[in-house]
Amino acid sequence: MRTTIILARVTCLTVGAALAAVGMFASYDAAIQSGSKYLMIAAPLIALAAPLVMVFVEIAVEARQHVKALALLTVFGLCAATVFYTAAERNHAGRAVGEAQRIAYRAAVTRATAELADAKAAAKDATAKADKVRGLDAKACRKTCLNAKASETAAAERVAAAEKAMAVAEATAVTESDLKQPDWLLPASVDIANMVLIWVGFGLGRMPVPSKPEAPALTKRQIAARKGLETKKQNKRQREKAKQARKAGFKVAASR
Repeated sequence: MRTTIILARVTCLTVGAALAAVGMFASYDAAIQSGSKYLMIAAPLIALAAPLVMVFVEIAVEARQHVKALALLTVFGLCAATVFYTAAERNHAGRAVGEAQRIAYRAAVTRATAELADAKAAAKDATAKADKVRGLDAKACRKTCLNAKASETAAAERVAAAEKAMAVAEATAVTESDLKQPDWLLPASVDIANMVLIWVGFGLGRMPVPSKPEAPALTKRQIAARKGLETKKQNKRQREKAKQARKAGFKVAASR
């Protein structure tokens, strides 16, 4: 049983420390982007303090230092909120880049579709014009005839290029998924997992602080005996005081 607890504690602390390191790196990366030097040091320390504060909260509660426990809970809330919003902002920025790329790919497909339709329409007109002069021989075919045939060839090449661009655009375009992960889910999972795992890793198998045993209730006889003992002690003290007072009086009279 003890070996199992030790393995569980080591596993919790290892995984929790790894997740805490992820949060520290996210905070450090965000601090670099902000350009503030002191935040480059403060941000990782805040991410490290968040999971450790819960351990201190539990110790303070067991020691019945409730004011300190409330203060530590306040610190924990501030640290956890800082780490969460920092990671959520970075996650949102990363997902926004991917979403912008997908929108650009879909826009490229739209442009390629319009370009292909325009090329096919131009090719149709060029083919119609070329059909009018197609039966003429080389001597009868003049400049207008040659231009019509050249336009037909250029239009066909344009259609081929548009179809190739259309194929490339469709290959890179990705549709949006119906099931999307919220921006807050990943940072919240990382924060909660590392805090709980480190908290459990430090507290698993630890014996709670023993509380003071309550004194058993006294019987009526014990209460009466205690009252009598107190009365005897008081009477004894009063007799001693009276005896000392008499001695002091005798000494004063003898000196006179």
